[in-house]
Amino acid sequence: MYLHLDEKTPHIEAYVVPIDAKGKLNCKSFLGGQAKLRDLQTRYATHNKNFGLQRGLKGSRATHQQVQKFYEQIKQPTKVNNENLQKAVKLEAPALKNILNPDVYLKEQEAKIYAKVARLFASTVYENKIIQQAKKILREWKRAEADAEKLKYKLESEKEALQEKLNSQAKAIQNLQQLQLDNKDLQRQLSNAISETNALKEKFSPNKLKT
Repeated sequence: MYLHLDEKTPHIEAYVVPIDAKGKLNCKSFLGGQAKLRDLQTRYATHNKNFGLQRGLKGSRATHQQVQKFYEQIKQPTKVNNENLQKAVKLEAPALKNILNPDVYLKEQEAKIYAKVARLFASTVYENKIIQQAKKILREWKRAEADAEKLKYKLESEKEALQEKLNSQAKAIQNLQQLQLDNKDLQRQLSNAISETNALKEKFSPNKLKT
């Protein structure tokens, strides 16, 4: 291990020979394989996040590229423009069978968009980054679709509940109106009964019988 102080930022170089417990050269026993290396990258980024270090993309298929080749690619004219990009991510108009099976339609469109974007940015320095952005856009779009579907279901449920409440209120009003009609009929019958009773009293009164 050696500390370098000859540059603006001090740094340490360390040379490690991975010898395992059996005394054999074994890099995997020292580094722990891909899973532990990924975990090491994550923990290193977390520990140094206050210095502006960001964790690389997990599962990235990006490979090392020589600086000279990188600048050669930058200088090359690119076929990527706004028009081509809009065409690549545009959804095809769904047919009747797609409307009946929206999940299958979305998966097919997703695969086609990935393929179009991959072809569009193939052999460019932005290939992996743009494809990841396209995937992110599609994920957000699908999430928005799911949220819209949930909202639609909620509104339909609220509409059904409101309609049921309105029907119940309408039925209650109808019953009340019928009760009012029945009450008027009872009052009329009661009035007739009182009139008949008074007439009978008048007819059989003692004064009438004496005469």
